[in-house]
Amino acid sequence: MRLLPILLLLCLVQSCTPTEFDSVEEYQEWVFSDESGLVQRSSSGNFLFELIYIPESILPDSDSTFNRFAFQMKISDKEGKAILKNGINSKDKYESRINQLEYKTTKYFSFLGKDSISPAFVHYENYRGIRNDILIHAHFIINQKLGDQIEITFNDQIFLTGIHKFIYDAQALKDLPILNPSKT
Repeated sequence: MRLLPILLLLCLVQSCTPTEFDSVEEYQEWVFSDESGLVQRSSSGNFLFELIYIPESILPDSDSTFNRFAFQMKISDKEGKAILKNGINSKDKYESRINQLEYKTTKYFSFLGKDSISPAFVHYENYRGIRNDILIHAHFIINQKLGDQIEITFNDQIFLTGIHKFIYDAQALKDLPILNPSKT
């Protein structure tokens, strides 16, 4: 009798997870929602770090010949303040931060499966502080068998908030809903 409520809850949770999407827009909305499980968060002080796994099917240059994992990190201030100039009081330090974001961000990320892997490609959005937050896109090419978990670490050398760890269930990333826009 005690098992019945647990089974009902399990069925309800399973039925709430979509198995297919008919439009890219719907799929993207689901990916960026908390219910997808693809959004992980970490914080330090007033900084909020959100790492979002971006499925291959919604990437603009989708190519299944590589085992590619794409992530988007959003770094923001919990109060919505502009962060690019946070803690900076001179033009030289500001230019140094821009240089750091443009050329050095790759070494701040690592993909921990069986081995530690650096991203193959990283770029950031918010050139010259147009937005209040910063978006960093990191793409990893993985040529190894994955374990049960995938850990992405971000060693924040930009705002000096420490190491942030984001853990994903490897099987859940393989068992994502299907994007089938041809049905509409």
